[in-house]
Amino acid sequence: MATTEYKEYSIQTLEHPPGQWRALISRLDGKDIRWEAGTKHTRAFETKQAAREDQALELARQAIDAGVVV
Repeated sequence: MATTEYKEYSIQTLEHPPGQWRALISRLDGKDIRWEAGTKHTRAFETKQAAREDQALELARQAIDAGVVV
């Protein structure tokens, strides 16, 4: 489990169950994250599963860069 800062977000990678990685995205300023065109709000956004930790981290970066989470 590692935590990385990217732009104004914190990305934490999690392995659960073993061999299945996800990334949890939260804002560094503590504000809620919005997604689905701003219709949903939460403290953190979880990516889909990936086979490796670096893939989960990349999914999180892509979501941030694409504006999926704001």
